[in-house]
Amino acid sequence: MIAPAALLSILPYSKSFLLVDEFIQIDERKISGKYTFHSDNPVYNGHFAEQQVIPGVIAVEAMGQVGLVGHAFALVENPGDYIPILHEINAQFHEKIPVGKPMITVGELIYFRNKTIKSSIKMMDEAGLIYVTLKGLLMLSKVQK
Repeated sequence: MIAPAALLSILPYSKSFLLVDEFIQIDERKISGKYTFHSDNPVYNGHFAEQQVIPGVIAVEAMGQVGLVGHAFALVENPGDYIPILHEINAQFHEKIPVGKPMITVGELIYFRNKTIKSSIKMMDEAGLIYVTLKGLLMLSKVQK
């Protein structure tokens, strides 16, 4: 299994769109990572002017980078040969996601077959309060060279 630091370096995102600070745990059934949504991101200033709240689509992206893309890349040989294609997401939001607070994303594998991963993913704070839960499906498509 790939080491957490190595996995972070092969995700297909530039620094400006990478929504994972670190991977904490990786195994065949489970993956976890941490990210802090920093207040200096101008996107958050316009999402509810009176109180910064992380947009749901950004939270879903962060969760997908850990629980779908990260986990699929950890499970497949030669991850650089693939590009991730989101296929389906079903998310439930339980709490407003605050800016500046470290969030933990935990993905639990439902299945991985034919380069397609389905996972149950949750985002929580370090105390265990759950903010978002989702089920997602992602396909890995061979990069055309």
